[in-house]
Amino acid sequence: MIVDFQDKRSIKQELRQELTAMAEYVLSKQQKYTKFYISVSTLTKTEMQQLNERTRNIAKPTDVLSYPSMNLTAGEKIHVRNADVRALQVDEEGNISLGDIVLCIDVAKQQAKEFGNTLNQEIKKLFLHSLLHLLGYDHMQDEDYAKMRKAEQKYGKLFDIGK
Repeated sequence: MIVDFQDKRSIKQELRQELTAMAEYVLSKQQKYTKFYISVSTLTKTEMQQLNERTRNIAKPTDVLSYPSMNLTAGEKIHVRNADVRALQVDEEGNISLGDIVLCIDVAKQQAKEFGNTLNQEIKKLFLHSLLHLLGYDHMQDEDYAKMRKAEQKYGKLFDIGK
């Protein structure tokens, strides 16, 4: 399992280790195959607004965006066979790209104050939310929202993600 932090200055080493441990744990519970690669980037508020407008037609910054490499449904297991590997993005060590997570630290700081969380708790909360999106969870329909919220609460308790 590789969680590749593109900008190591925005997220300190200790928190990067916690996020990696969270990803490893969640994936071990959600998937049989756990050899994955996740890219994590951070953007400024302005950069996030531009990305959000370009990819979602929403002209405002957001806290986190998820770009899954696979089209999964919540709880769906990934079965890796030789034929599947050819269609997936695989790095030199055999890790399959699960997708990209893009965080806006500026928005996370604002939300941490608003929700009474530390910045680390807020980043962990956003990371978990985005990781679940990469695993096929969504919140567009009430039933989907309930599944995602249940998973967030379950894993959030284990990793002190705050409110």
